[in-house]
Amino acid sequence: MARLYIYPEGSPPRKIELEAACVTVGRGRDNDIVLADPACSSRHATIERGEQGYLLRDLGSKNGTLLNGRRIKSPVALSEGDEIFVGAATIVYDRPRMPRVTIVDPPVKEAESGTSIPYRAILDRAPAVDELTTSLGAVVDLDEANRILHVVIQVSETLVAHKPLKDLLEDLMDLVAAYLPMDQCVIMLQAGGQGPLVTQAARIRGKWSPDGNIHVSRTIVARAYEKHLAVLLADTAADPRAKEESIILKKIRSALCVPIGDEEGVHGVLYADRHEQSGSFTAAHLRLLTLLASTAAVKIREARQVDALVKARELERELAVAAEIWRGLLPRALPECEGFGMAARAVPCHQVGGDYYDLMALGPGRIGLTVADVSGKGVGAALLMASLRAWLRVVLLNGTDLAAVASKLDDFVHESSDSHTFITFFFAELDRETGGLKFVNAGHNPPLVLDRDGAARELPSTGLGLGMLPGYHYEIGTAVLGPGEILVLYTDGITESRNPQEEEFGTERLAAIVRAEREKDASAIVESVFHGLAEFAGCGDPYDDRTLVIVKRSPTEPRSRRGD
Repeated sequence: MARLYIYPEGSPPRKIELEAACVTVGRGRDNDIVLADPACSSRHATIERGEQGYLLRDLGSKNGTLLNGRRIKSPVALSEGDEIFVGAATIVYDRPRMPRVTIVDPPVKEAESGTSIPYRAILDRAPAVDELTTSLGAVVDLDEANRILHVVIQVSETLVAHKPLKDLLEDLMDLVAAYLPMDQCVIMLQAGGQGPLVTQAARIRGKWSPDGNIHVSRTIVARAYEKHLAVLLADTAADPRAKEESIILKKIRSALCVPIGDEEGVHGVLYADRHEQSGSFTAAHLRLLTLLASTAAVKIREARQVDALVKARELERELAVAAEIWRGLLPRALPECEGFGMAARAVPCHQVGGDYYDLMALGPGRIGLTVADVSGKGVGAALLMASLRAWLRVVLLNGTDLAAVASKLDDFVHESSDSHTFITFFFAELDRETGGLKFVNAGHNPPLVLDRDGAARELPSTGLGLGMLPGYHYEIGTAVLGPGEILVLYTDGITESRNPQEEEFGTERLAAIVRAEREKDASAIVESVFHGLAEFAGCGDPYDDRTLVIVKRSPTEPRSRRGD
């Protein structure tokens, strides 16, 4: 369920769940969100549920409604993190505003400041916890222990229902703010469940400051995360060893930092601090924050697992759609061409391919041969390739100059995709009478031509991949496929396939198989290449799509051309 995070000027921030189909915002008391602001109209704006999400609508307010700094004139769809400005108040859609967190390097050595204890000792109620309490001059209080237990039970009940990770972390922030006398709080987690720590949520108690900045000691975080210690800086003002560190930390009086960990390990840290005027944390606060972090750790891991499952299902659906598009790109049947045998096969990697091949009759005496490889995968790549195929067929059937076609395709791909997407592309026009080839090789793997004796030659590149540089001019290459010769078009999924010893299949092995099978027809050659590739690579899944097109010219001239 979406949420609104409301930051009124001069009042504490609050949040609401978007349960109703329409939420009204204004100065009047009958609104769902009441803003006591003279710059706000009585009924200022609404946030309404639409077919694809929520819409923001201005109700003819005097001072207007701004979305991300721009005044809206008609209903606008909202996206996560969008900022709505109504008078002096800010309303953020489905994601709270988060203060910037800066990690600082204090000059104090790690062992010179603060008290630390393994967080597992707190969870296991080890004697070391009582020793910590005694060392801080406190008395073990049974009432305090019972209060902490009661709080942990309440926390467990609050976090029992599954929620998306961002909602779970915000609820955890609410719990920490409710049960711990803190001024600032930060949650850092491993990025994507592994790797370095990344700030996932942060909170400043009280009035929101647009330039709010939380400073966190790298030393404290490292102690908690790397050494699995619950860290307490009880009173930096009273500890001369921490004086310089306290200045670096912007006059922080006291701080806590505990691991967020469960049976599978430590996934992050939960940090809280108090300012100079706020007093100091105690051993009881350290125990409470450690128990909160431990309870939350299990839910964080579960939320990530569920999120990963949801994303996997979404990816599976996307791949199924992309695979359907991709299968529709491939020719259902190859054109008949007297005097030439043709065969092709495309094997996608992980259900969907970024490869494409086509063989088409271009009119009397001409055959078009295409093989291409888009740099991306998924629905976007499949749609781009589908558009290219449709555009290519229409233009080629009208007899447009090959160099002009390649330049137009280059511009089309550049305009239709992002800066990281390009297509390697080979197209050749085959003259059925002479075996002559006119071709464009836009950054694709050089096709091979094997003569009747098995010697191989390559058809070189004539320009950059499509979409890499708009307005690019392509050269036209020429070659002849003589009687008995074989043209081999392929993608790098074949030549870059690896065996368990990490050796590449390579063009030499590809040529060797075609050379050995050159007396067979085109279909048999395709079968032999894929059989040899399977034997080489073993049973492992392919790393990339594999596409192969074989065109073999008959060693003798067809009867129709001999005039018999």
